[in-house]
Amino acid sequence: MKQTKFRFAAVGLYALTAVLFTLFFFYLRFNVKIDLQESRSLSEYDTVIECSETVLEDDAAPAGVRREFQWTMDEFGEEEAVLVFYVVHHYVEVYFDDELVYSLMPAKTNRIGKSISSNWVVVPVYKSDIGKEVRVIATPVYEGFLHREIEFQIGPFYGFYRDQLRNSLPQLILSAACMLLGLFTMLVQLGMHIMKKMQKWDLFYLGNFTMLLGFWKITDTRFSPLLFENHTAILGYYTIGALFLISIPLGLFFSKRLEEYKTSPMLIFSIIGSLSALAALFCQVTGLADFREILTLSHVIIGLLAITYVLTTVIWRRKEKSERSKRSRNFAILLATGLFADMLSFYLDGNSSGLVYSMFAVLVYTMMYFVLSILDTNERAYTDVNTGLFNKRRWDVLMKGSQSMDRSSGIIMMDLNLLKYINDTMGHDVGDKLIFNFANILRNSIPASNTICRWGGDEFAVLLTNTSKKGMDQCVENIRKAVENYNASGEIPPISYALGYALASEFDEISGQKLFQKADERMYEDKKKWYRNHQISRS
Repeated sequence: MKQTKFRFAAVGLYALTAVLFTLFFFYLRFNVKIDLQESRSLSEYDTVIECSETVLEDDAAPAGVRREFQWTMDEFGEEEAVLVFYVVHHYVEVYFDDELVYSLMPAKTNRIGKSISSNWVVVPVYKSDIGKEVRVIATPVYEGFLHREIEFQIGPFYGFYRDQLRNSLPQLILSAACMLLGLFTMLVQLGMHIMKKMQKWDLFYLGNFTMLLGFWKITDTRFSPLLFENHTAILGYYTIGALFLISIPLGLFFSKRLEEYKTSPMLIFSIIGSLSALAALFCQVTGLADFREILTLSHVIIGLLAITYVLTTVIWRRKEKSERSKRSRNFAILLATGLFADMLSFYLDGNSSGLVYSMFAVLVYTMMYFVLSILDTNERAYTDVNTGLFNKRRWDVLMKGSQSMDRSSGIIMMDLNLLKYINDTMGHDVGDKLIFNFANILRNSIPASNTICRWGGDEFAVLLTNTSKKGMDQCVENIRKAVENYNASGEIPPISYALGYALASEFDEISGQKLFQKADERMYEDKKKWYRNHQISRS
């Protein structure tokens, strides 16, 4: 009950957070702008310009200082070129001989946030500008960016554009793949849930996480500000907003993966993720702090969540030898390695652009998990939960496709005697145990190349291939001896069953359904004979 309440709270809180962030993003789209002044038209990049830098105190600046860069425009090879440089959380003014030729500032109408995120400053220069004094005033929004290097370059615009596209292409492709795969995974999960083929929501949460990862990364490339020149402030909020949201579906996914264990820590992380995202949104909207100033909080939550999941998966499942457990451990390590590699690179380089380790790991993880989940769902659809044998649905598929049975095929039908009496007098748990034990007997008595199904409550069907009368009799004898040994062991209640079989070789030509009916009729005759001999009424 406690676990259900935790899950309800986590999912409900995530839904609320997602709605509020979506409304926030819509608000940004229509209300947050930048003032971009360009007095020259672009025309047509490669030399690095050496310049002097001066840091001046300025009480009016957001971080209390501004940076001034100065140099004299040297010769350049092109008739027309561009001066380009990349700034992160800086306001920018560019002067040529005291003439303001470029300005990058937040719009005065903005009510939310003070940063305009990351930008490429692109200023056209002409031959007539050679010899002019160039002065760039870069005002950092946050103190942490005061010493961030700014590199000035000059040359043809097409070369600069081509280089940025080439450098960002891996991240762009992987980001788009994450978004598409995430959306596809979510839609498949929804469809299968509607068709009642899958009750768990693990694929939906994983798809949601994968899509958010792609959205975060695609807005965080250095090429994105070139495509959305007038919306770079919004891109920055989208990027960090997605980063705050990403831990929530990840926590919900991890909790579904570990349902058989104590998953409360995973749900708690998801709730904490929602609360921290809501707190960040509140701070951003009210002006208490920008997303960027509390970004570390999202990293801490994601890191702790990944560590907890890895430890849980590796330590709690260390004694499990199944293939599924091995995959869980390998996947957990793969996912955590990618996330930590990106996070480490971010703190070492101070830059998240170009980080693709987590996306590659998540793409591999999501694709493999998706395929295995679908295969597992299909397997469960044809598997009897209580015995692990195939179920009636699987048997119907086998019979439907067998218009004319191969002459080396045969079918055995079996029915447990007195199961209703056992359920009524000893309880259904005892009856279920009897069914399970009989299923194990069949599993050990029938060659593995054949199909065993729990056809009904107490009825079992076996399809034998490549068999003969001798092979059929051997299987029947194996079952008889195994039941005899079981009853001799003193198990209560003992197993009693009726059996009938039919071989396709008995008939000139017969369909699977007809052969099944023959075996069922013979089994029914055997059952009536048993009740008659024991003078027991079947009612």
